Amino acid sequence: MPRLIPFAAIRAPRSLAGLVSTRTYKSYSKTELKQKLNTNRFSFLHVIKVKNEEKQKLKKIKDNFHEFLQRKIFIKDEIQSLYIYQQENGDEKFFGVIGLISLEDYEKSRIIKHENTLEKRETLFSKYLDTVHFQAEPILLARNQNTIWDEIMTKTMEQRPESEFATSDGVFHKIWVLSKSDSETIRIESESMKKFYVADGHHRLSSSVKSKSCNHILSLVIDSKQLNISPFYRFIKGKTLNNKDWTSMVEVKFLGQAPKELPKIGIYALDKRGWWHINNEKIRFPESKWINENLFSPIWGIKNERNEERIRYLEGTQNMKKIESLRNNDEVMFVSSRPSWEEVKDASDKGVMLPPKSTYIEPKLRSGMIIFSWS
Repeated sequence: MPRLIPFAAIRAPRSLAGLVSTRTYKSYSKTELKQKLNTNRFSFLHVIKVKNEEKQKLKKIKDNFHEFLQRKIFIKDEIQSLYIYQQENGDEKFFGVIGLISLEDYEKSRIIKHENTLEKRETLFSKYLDTVHFQAEPILLARNQNTIWDEIMTKTMEQRPESEFATSDGVFHKIWVLSKSDSETIRIESESMKKFYVADGHHRLSSSVKSKSCNHILSLVIDSKQLNISPFYRFIKGKTLNNKDWTSMVEVKFLGQAPKELPKIGIYALDKRGWWHINNEKIRFPESKWINENLFSPIWGIKNERNEERIRYLEGTQNMKKIESLRNNDEVMFVSSRPSWEEVKDASDKGVMLPPKSTYIEPKLRSGMIIFSWS
């Protein structure tokens, strides 16, 4: 059964926690990135943003990380523990336990994936791990309800957090360090569960397995009832096979204007002419698989989405009217319905592997907040 293992985390002291942690690097525009680097010398972005060639770049990141340790911007805890993390945004509240998961549990099917990965990203990140020897952002694992686990979290979260801060997007973050006895109880309880499910972090997990430099992965485990799930918008560029109009090769209805919400049935599409509805009763979850088999493969000639440069993705949390401006002129965009966790879990249990970027699952975690490092 899966084991959630205590460890000695590396993290910023209470006074710096809010200044150090960042969103994922790719989420910053060039302007935002420049502003953050120029105005906050404590930002974790100073560790991961470098200008050298790849081989030197990775070594430089490792050196920057050790410099943060020397400057006491990061401090390693003396005791191995599990950690409670809470994220609060308005009426939404997510909380769970951070610890290490053995990659052996993944290899023995105690940690279950539901998505394939993009091979290029997987390879790049495995090289990153082989050089820098730290993980700065937990993967997100979902669990079934456990009363003992929940009681320990409730009791602990009534106490003053070890660190707490708010970010400019209005989200509040809190971290508690569990006692030795509570950490041990949760570790034992984790072994009573049959499996954990990967909600977010498929690329980081696959890269960790591929890198072989470490036997564990940093993980946040939360109750599956807390998850928010959206699809990814899928953009494909370039000409179709034989330059045919893609709408002539599938049954569609022209909508013109943007729909107000995600489709309940079928798939929406957007090209330079406007919005379309593919209302095929055979379309069921996972729609991303249907898109691959009935659109991308026969119309665009795509054989393997894992290695396809013509496809890009955008999280399906953004308003569809807004994303009209994000579509390039030579692209067609496809929009799926909102999946449920029950559908995702059922596919996982059946061994059905979804195409890359089929689900966008929240909460999203900050980088540099809790770090696992190995020598």
